[in-house]
Amino acid sequence: IVQLQVGERNSEDDFISIGGGSGVVINERGLIITNHHVIDEATDVRVIFEDGRMYEAKIIGSDRLTDIGVIKIENENLTPISIGNSEGVFVGDLAVAIGHPLTLGAAPTVTTGVISALDRRLDVGSENMNNPVTLFGLIQTDAPITRGSSGGALLNKDGELIGITTAIATADVGAEGLGFAIPINLALNIVEDLLDDGRVLHAFLGILGAQYFEVADDGARVFSGVYIEELYGPSNDMYAIGKAGALPGDIIKKVNENSVKTLDQLITILRSMRAEDPITIEILRDGNSIVLEFQLDLRPSDI
Repeated sequence: IVQLQVGERNSEDDFISIGGGSGVVINERGLIITNHHVIDEATDVRVIFEDGRMYEAKIIGSDRLTDIGVIKIENENLTPISIGNSEGVFVGDLAVAIGHPLTLGAAPTVTTGVISALDRRLDVGSENMNNPVTLFGLIQTDAPITRGSSGGALLNKDGELIGITTAIATADVGAEGLGFAIPINLALNIVEDLLDDGRVLHAFLGILGAQYFEVADDGARVFSGVYIEELYGPSNDMYAIGKAGALPGDIIKKVNENSVKTLDQLITILRSMRAEDPITIEILRDGNSIVLEFQLDLRPSDI
């Protein structure tokens, strides 16, 4: 786990620091994963190791929708972190966060806690909230994470990487004492896309959706799917699910044989998929189940 200094060059080519964060070495050839918001709008990035070694880094790319960024340094003899499996994480598991809070020095800070929730969503943005985004499917922990820790490591009890910590706006939304991390399985998919294509081809379903409820025998409302309020498309055209035959009023019940009960759950699934991926969606229309098979479209850049 390394410290990042981000900045820009002045007219005399001196490095001017404008912020900082953390990063995690994921292979021996100098590839480092961090947060998008740590390196966003930076022109120069420095990487500092615990023993004081400092390297200039190249920005490979980043993705705002998942808050993942990738940089690289010129060193092919590094010790990468052990990668875990975020699908195997359970509430109550031990969690260890390692990062560089408040850029206190080259040595990282270790905090501990438990996994306190899964599949969380968090509305975040820039300092003035002019560039807001909602992160989905996050791991929540009570291991303290603060600014400067962003882009650091969330580990399991075996020291394996299960998430990339993000601390954007946690205090601003009142989530005191809670930290959030992007699951490593999702993060590594984003890294692969950025290395292969230079961008992430986010999937797009093409709906304006709302939470659908069913009423239980005792009168309770039960989360039971996603209601399609509108089909979205430019110039009276339609995107993926509309072209496959879905209609306003349909209810999405399953995606790829997995039951979908909430809108957040549907969005989390889509964030892990890419444009042109095949998908099977089961919808409910007038009490009848209909199965649609189609390819996902590319998320428009203006959404």
